[in-house]
Parts: sequence; structure tokens; C-alpha cells
Amino acid sequence: MLTGSLVLAAALGALDSSTLDSGASSLSAATTVLTVGSSKESDSDDGHDHDHGGGGGQSDDHVYWSAVPSTPSTYTVSRGTKLSFKYSSYHNVFLLPTQSAFDSCTFTSATMLANQSHGGGSGSSPNLYEAVATEVGTLYVACEVTGHCGSGQKITIFVNDPPPPASPPTQNDSNDVGGMVGGIVGGMSGLMFGLIGFGYYRYAKKKKQNAVAKQNASPPA
Repeated sequence: MLTGSLVLAAALGALDSSTLDSGASSLSAATTVLTVGSSKESDSDDGHDHDHGGGGGQSDDHVYWSAVPSTPSTYTVSRGTKLSFKYSSYHNVFLLPTQSAFDSCTFTSATMLANQSHGGGSGSSPNLYEAVATEVGTLYVACEVTGHCGSGQKITIFVNDPPPPASPPTQNDSNDVGGMVGGIVGGMSGLMFGLIGFGYYRYAKKKKQNAVAKQNASPPA
């Protein structure tokens, strides 16, 4: 039985590298950014004998795209989103052509998006690969370094159409709102005048009662 993610992937179809735009103008124009992975250090081991941070030389802090396994492993974004991969020199970024290749970590027909010395980053993540997703579909991304994909360093990105902009209010809607506001204002005005009238009635009645009481209290001539 297919899971929800598998059904969605099958419906959207796999995307190739031509749907990823790394042009400077497209990157600067993007208003939504997805940074892959987390800044929290992963506790897992990728099986390689190198410094995992805190020692001398190039460290491999397991954060962002350098985390093994990738967490989360699935993302859903809108078309036009900028994808950002921060990683160390112990990793790379490959786009796999099919879900089958992704599941089996087969890189025979994969496309390298960024190598282990891509540059552009800083600190423990000296590499930074960024691209804008321009088409609706599914991106299968994995690290091609031996053992990394098999250990879970891979993600699926579902790219959907952005939601339509909110529609402006129609003339009928405006009339409805105006009528509702007018009704509220009219009701409040009626209530206010009613309270004033009632108050005046109480005042006149009290004044008349006082006059009668005063007259009754006066001695006869």
C-alpha cells in the first residue's frame, strides 16, 4: 500500500536539474527560503574517521545538510522557494533522477549540483549551494559520498504551486459590510436616544413628585 508521501511523489513526478535556478537575480528575488536541515548537532555517526567538531583542522559538524541522517527527510515548498544547502567538505549535493534511484541510492544517472569544495559558506559549513525551485514536481536529493546516502543523508522535496492571492472584496461584499456597519451605528444611536428620553422622563416625573410633596407640606393660609 502506498503511503501519502509516495502517492504525492508519484503524482508530482521527478524534476531534473533544469528546474533549479542558481542565477543571482533569481536567488535575490526569492522571498521564501528553505534551509535544509537543522542547526542542532546530530548525535549520529556517518561511519567515517574524521573530526566531528571541536578539534583542529576542518571539522564535520553534523548540522544542516551535513547531518546524517537528514532530519527532516521530507519537505514541501511552493514554486519560487529558494533552497539552501549548508555543508562541510565531507559532503556533496546530488540530484537523483527517479524515486527508485533515490530509494536504492543509485547515482549512475544522478546530477551533481555541488561538490565537496563548492564554497560560498562559512565556519564549519564552508560550502553553500542555493537554487530556486522553478517547477512543480519532486526533487530527490542525496549525498554521493560513500555510505552517506545509505545512512540516510537524503531528502525528498515536494514543490507545489503557490496558493492564489486573496481575492479583493466584491461590490456585494462591500455593500454587506456597509449595511452591517450602518445597522450597528443606527442601533447604537437609537439606544442612546432611548436612554436620554428615559432619563428625561424620570427627571420630569421626579420633579413633579417633589412639587406635589412640597405643596402638601405647606400649611393652609
